[in-house]
Amino acid sequence: MASAQVVTRMRRLSSGFGRCFLGASWLGQAQAAVEETTQTVVDSSRKRMLSSSSSPTMLSWLDSGVRRPLGGRTFATGKGNMADDLITYARQCQSRSAALETIEHGAQMLERDSQGLEVEGLVRLGLVSAELCYIDSKTSEVERHCNAALALASENDELLNAKFQSECSLFARHLLTLVYLREGKDNLASDLTSAYADVDVSSSAYDFQSSIIGKKTKKVMAGVYEGMKGLLDHSLGIKELSEENWDKVAKTLGPDIRSWEKEIQLNHVMKNYAMYMHCIGKAGLSEFDYVSQKAEDDSNSREDSVELWGSALILKEVAFSARYAAAQALIKEKKFEDAEQKLESLLEDYGKTFRDNDSRMGLIILKLGEVYAETNRLLLAEGLYRNAAKLLCSSFSVIDDPSANEFKCHPSCISLLEYKYSKLLKIIPKRDAEAEQVLKRSEERWQQDICMHNTIEDVSMQGIVDLQTERLYYLS
Repeated sequence: MASAQVVTRMRRLSSGFGRCFLGASWLGQAQAAVEETTQTVVDSSRKRMLSSSSSPTMLSWLDSGVRRPLGGRTFATGKGNMADDLITYARQCQSRSAALETIEHGAQMLERDSQGLEVEGLVRLGLVSAELCYIDSKTSEVERHCNAALALASENDELLNAKFQSECSLFARHLLTLVYLREGKDNLASDLTSAYADVDVSSSAYDFQSSIIGKKTKKVMAGVYEGMKGLLDHSLGIKELSEENWDKVAKTLGPDIRSWEKEIQLNHVMKNYAMYMHCIGKAGLSEFDYVSQKAEDDSNSREDSVELWGSALILKEVAFSARYAAAQALIKEKKFEDAEQKLESLLEDYGKTFRDNDSRMGLIILKLGEVYAETNRLLLAEGLYRNAAKLLCSSFSVIDDPSANEFKCHPSCISLLEYKYSKLLKIIPKRDAEAEQVLKRSEERWQQDICMHNTIEDVSMQGIVDLQTERLYYLS
């Protein structure tokens, strides 16, 4: 069966997963569908490799009846078509839970049929599982899959090439940095780029490996790594360290993002660098528009990609984050009509691509409420702020219940919401007392949970909210 036919068949199979909640009888059918789907991919890949391979070794391990338990000594065979088919399906499947199950079953079959020889494919499958969990905001699962994949790579480090190991380590750290920053686990994010963790992905390590992985790859990887460090320091508001790390990025890749290499992993760095430059007053609308267009184009051209950094959905996330940043730049320039149009189109596109009721939708609505408040549509603005609060809070809205303390986004965004809402209440007749209470809560939250050395009022004027990590970035 051709690869396209495999994917088409798997899509038909996956369409029934949503019905498994209708009754117990569907559970067995759903599980059978997963196993059938996975076996289809593996069988198709095995036939293709058998028909194209002249290697007796390749033929013997594919067709062998011998089975090895997971965890035995492994060997990297290089290109893995089974893994490619599984990754293609997982990234195209509308049900991510079905995709994850298929990846898990596929990894077991791949390990079994290769007798543990296809370690590179297994590592890639583990990292794609982490990617799928990241898209669904499942932090603990992201950690589990990343750690398992990197442990497997580490156990076989003498058999895997240096470039692949570095790419895997960097990709895993990138995903973990994003989820840790979103959840306020700054210490864990810092550990990913601390001195003891620099051995395989630091600039000096890439200098050492440049003869192996190539100068261009070294340049891109070093830029991604220094960009991770710059994003972390920016998230903490540490101006000196942010400047130091982003200067390294500029020295490595160039001061103008338009002149950077076109590798897809640099889309993330471009967006974060533009946010930093915006906070120091040296970047604005044109930079964010460039990043959003490039990430969107890369996403559209990689719907069938099996590259580590090639997830179309994550590239869409970068594009949407840059569009969101551009809207904030327009608000600061008091171009409210343009900002409103950009936010409304973003709201529609985000809802179609991801979920229409998650916390990032709440952040988009928050900024749309700010536009409405600035253009004197006060009642509509209040409705938007209240809707945003419901989406940003885990259970009870912080506006309706001031004691609510469980949030889906970083607490800096909750403090910002309260601050913006208090400003709105001040200009609505007879709500001054309520405005003061909300403002006090916002200031206390900022001082206790975020930073004691500045105020939410100051930060809200020069900071920027990142849709990807759902956090307010500033420099002090």
